[in-house]
Amino acid sequence: MPGLALVGLLACSALPTGRGLTQRSRTAYWTELVAPLYSSEANNKVLGTAQSSSNPAQWPEYTDSANPSQWVYKPASDWTSAFLADQLYLLHERFSTLCPNDGDTTDWLSLARTWSNGLYNPSQDVLASWAHDVGFNSAPMMHELRIDPANETAKIALLSNAQYLASRYSSAVGCTKSWDRGEGDFEVIIDNMMNLQLLLTAADLSGNSTYRDIATSHANKTMQNHIRPDGSSYQVVNYDPTNGQVLWKGTAQGYSNESTWTRGHAWGTLGFALMYNATGISAYYDTAVRMAEFALNATAGGPAWQYGNPVTPFPWDFSAPQPTTLDTSASAIFDTALILLLSFAASRGTTNGETTWFYPATDLFANTGLSSGTNTSRYPTRWTGASILGNATINNRADPPLNNTGAVYGDAYILRAANNFLKLGMLNCTAGPAHIGTPAVGASPTALSAPWISASNGSASSSGNGTRGPASQSGGSKSGATSGASAHRPPSLFRTLALVLDSLR
Repeated sequence: MPGLALVGLLACSALPTGRGLTQRSRTAYWTELVAPLYSSEANNKVLGTAQSSSNPAQWPEYTDSANPSQWVYKPASDWTSAFLADQLYLLHERFSTLCPNDGDTTDWLSLARTWSNGLYNPSQDVLASWAHDVGFNSAPMMHELRIDPANETAKIALLSNAQYLASRYSSAVGCTKSWDRGEGDFEVIIDNMMNLQLLLTAADLSGNSTYRDIATSHANKTMQNHIRPDGSSYQVVNYDPTNGQVLWKGTAQGYSNESTWTRGHAWGTLGFALMYNATGISAYYDTAVRMAEFALNATAGGPAWQYGNPVTPFPWDFSAPQPTTLDTSASAIFDTALILLLSFAASRGTTNGETTWFYPATDLFANTGLSSGTNTSRYPTRWTGASILGNATINNRADPPLNNTGAVYGDAYILRAANNFLKLGMLNCTAGPAHIGTPAVGASPTALSAPWISASNGSASSSGNGTRGPASQSGGSKSGATSGASAHRPPSLFRTLALVLDSLR
């Protein structure tokens, strides 16, 4: 299977032009680091898992700690059930839409449908188990509506799931409930920001503004109570269900109640960026920026910015003492948020914002890719697991801790980030490994600044790569991202490379 020729259209123009950093060396450097994420080896891992069953009754969640070549499977009621299908839909998008001339003949779409069929029409018990995560498990319906806006089966299923999520909303609290663990508790986790996309999509499809009102109310209350002044976050806020008063703030999966659990923080950052993209409300943009800056500053001087350090950039908790367990899944989710912020900056015409988000987005993507282990020259311990990425943390508070594994959601988000770089025109498709290929179809610096599905009169239509959406509006938002992240961030991998090459000339 042909790979991708990775030439940074935006990347090459944005990199420094030191006398030792030639166009060829820039391209070779970029290719060396991120090629594993676009390789047939990575795709074949997804393919191998997908071909393991033609009628699945269980879905992969994480790789076995003792035998990483095997997935641990869970029933449809698990919150992660849709992430393999998500990966398959993303590969279908890559080879059918973004890079149709790359010669890949795998029927990714049929495989995606095979692994999502069992997630339609869930029983009440399955819905109760999904709870707020019904949004994650609605991803296949969203993909289907992008492919065919007239798909009534997907539309009906999505609206049914959205109705269930809306039923978990409390007007007294102003949020949808995350966990059902006690009559006197109304627990809301920051992860729930990611499930608001289901409500926003349902509002567009149905014309029922109540769905959008619930989503914005939930986001506003999360912004108020989960996000600390420094941009860090609480994982859990427990409310009094009768009056909405905050009873407790803390964590369930992080290091301590006052720490910042990294994966939850990544979910929150991406969730607020997506809310801004869908609504144009500047406070959501500002919150995503503050959360992103906190994460970048928290990892300053750490492995996130050390080229050649064979680890995933992010620890499992930003406050965990060193040396600490790492989490590639958090890195992949957070990188998806950074790429979205980069797209916002491009559409707003703010070169300051482009510079702020370009370096961490590309660095984080490259360093997370090192954890795929396919690049043995840079990664001495080759990852041979069934997942694309190793070094994920599932639950470090479990007994024993569940870490140093592969995570199905980590793979889904690294594939999404990979597609998004193609959409932005930062990487090119190729007709063969020896060629610099043509740009992805519809590539544009603002390609992400539009919702997955746009709708009119309750009828969905493909959003394409247009520039409609809040990212092209001022709306009182900041003109680009603030400079805090870049002010405290160590030199980028690309800038470091320029210095190294200059020293050799």
